[in-house]
Amino acid sequence: METTLSGLEEFAIERLPDLLVPVAILIVGWLIALLAGYLVRGFVRRTRLDNRIAVEILGEERARSLDTAAWIGRGAYYLVLAFTLLGFLQTANLTAASKPIEAMLASFLEYLPHLAGAGVIMLVAWLTATLARSVLSAGAKRFDIDRRVASASAASSSEPTATATATATATPTPTPTPTPTPTLVGRAVAETGYWLVLLVFVPAVLGALQLGGLLVPVQGMVDKILGFLPNVASAGLILAVGWFVARVGQRLTRNLLAGIGIDRASTRVGLPKFLGPRQLSSLIGVVVYALILIPVSVATLNALQLEAITAPASLVLLSFLSALPALFGATLLIALAYFAARLLSGVVTQLLQGAGFDDILARIGLAKVRLGKRTPSGLVGGLVLVSVLLFAFIEAAQMIGFDDVADFGSEFVFLGGHLLLGLAIFGVGVFLANLGARAVKQSGLANGASLSTMTRSAVLILAGAMALRQMGIADAIIELAFGITFGAVAIAAALAFGLGGREAASKALEDLRDRLKARSNPPRPARARPEQAA
Repeated sequence: METTLSGLEEFAIERLPDLLVPVAILIVGWLIALLAGYLVRGFVRRTRLDNRIAVEILGEERARSLDTAAWIGRGAYYLVLAFTLLGFLQTANLTAASKPIEAMLASFLEYLPHLAGAGVIMLVAWLTATLARSVLSAGAKRFDIDRRVASASAASSSEPTATATATATATPTPTPTPTPTPTLVGRAVAETGYWLVLLVFVPAVLGALQLGGLLVPVQGMVDKILGFLPNVASAGLILAVGWFVARVGQRLTRNLLAGIGIDRASTRVGLPKFLGPRQLSSLIGVVVYALILIPVSVATLNALQLEAITAPASLVLLSFLSALPALFGATLLIALAYFAARLLSGVVTQLLQGAGFDDILARIGLAKVRLGKRTPSGLVGGLVLVSVLLFAFIEAAQMIGFDDVADFGSEFVFLGGHLLLGLAIFGVGVFLANLGARAVKQSGLANGASLSTMTRSAVLILAGAMALRQMGIADAIIELAFGITFGAVAIAAALAFGLGGREAASKALEDLRDRLKARSNPPRPARARPEQAA
C-alpha cells in the first residue's frame, strides 16, 4: 500500500506539470478564440463594411438574410482555436496528431500574404468602382439625362392629332402638358461603370491569389472587353448625335408642313379616315425621323466592327436604303392616284346623278332592291375609285420589284372585269326579260300571264347563263345543264308529237303513201276498137 501511494506521489510530482500545461493552453486558447471572434464580429458590425459589400454583390434582399459579421467572427474563432489545438498537441508531445495541423496552418500562414494582398486589391477596386459610380450618377443628375430621355419619348408618343388640333382651334383652352415618366438611364450608366471598374481589377486579384489557371482566360476576356470599349463609345456617340439630328429633323418637318397647311388639305380630301388620329404632318415627320436613323444605324453598326453581326445587318439596311427611291416613287404614285381617283370618282358620280342613273334599278325592274344609304351612282363612283387605286397599286408593286404581287393584282383586275361584264349582261337580261314579259302580257293572248312568266324565266335563265359564262364560273357545268335542258325539251316535244298525234300522223302517212303510189303508177289512156272505127 505504501509503495503504491509513493508511486502515485512520484508520478504526480513528475508528470502533473506536463498534463496541466496543455490543459491550461487549451482552456486559455479557447477563451482567446471566443474573445477574438466576439471582437472581430463587433468590429465588422460597427463598420458595416460587410453589409455594403454584400449589398453590392448579392443585392439588398439577399444581403438582409445573410449575417456576414457572424460568419467572419466565426472564422476568426476557428482560426485561433486551430492554433490553440496545435499548441495543445505539441505541449502534450502528441507529434503524430500535431503534424497535419501544423502543415495546414503553415500553408495557411504562407498563403496569408496573398490573401491579404487580394483583400487590399479588392478593397481598392470597390472604393474605385464606388467612386466611379458616384461620379457617373452625379453627372447624369447634373445633365438631367433621365428627364431629357423621358421628355423625348413623351414628345414622340404624344404627337398632335387631328382631333386635338380641331379642339384647340375651336376652344382656346390650353390643355395640360403630360408629365413625362422618369427613366433609369442615368442609373444604368452608373451601374455599368461600377461593374466595369470591378472587372478591370479581377485579373489583379487573381494574380495576387496566384490562380494562374483562371488568370489567363480572365485576362484575355478583360483585354478584349477593354479593347472593344472604344468601339462601343464611338458607336454610342454616333447613335446619340444621329438620334438628336433625327429628332430635330422630325420636329422641323412636322412644324413646317403644319405651317403650310398640309393637315387642312388632307382633312379636305378625307385622309383622316385612313390616318386615324395622327395628322399627315406628324406621319411625314416620323418618316423623316426613320430615314435619318437608318444611315445612322448603319454607321453605328460599322463602328462596332463586329463583322459577324454588323455585316448582315448593314447589308439589310443598305438594301433598304437602295430601295428607298423606288419606294418613295411608289408611295408618291399611290398618293397622286388617290387624289386623282377621288376627283374622278366625284365627277363620275355627279354625271351619273345628272343623267338619272339613280333610277336604273327601277327601270330594269329591280325597284325593290335596297342599297342602304348609297345610290347606284355612288356605287359606280366608288368602283371607279377602287379601280384607279388598284391600277396604281399594280404599277407601284412593279416599281418596287414585287412582281408576284403585281401579277396577282393583274389577275384580280382581269377577274374583276369579267365579273363586272357578267353583272352588266345579267342586268341587260333582267331589262329584256321584263320588257318581253310585259309585251306578252299586253298582247291579249290566252294564258298571257303564264306565257309572260315563262318568257321572263327563259330570258333570265339565258341571261344568267351568259353572265356566268362571261364570269368564267363553272363553264362545263353551264354547258352540261343547257345541253341536258334542250335535250329534255326536244325529247318532250318528240314524245308529245308521237303520243298525242298518232291518228293524225297515221292519216298523214296514208295520204303520203297514196300520193307516192299515184306518182309511180299513172293511169293509161283507153284505145278505140277497130269495129267502132269503121
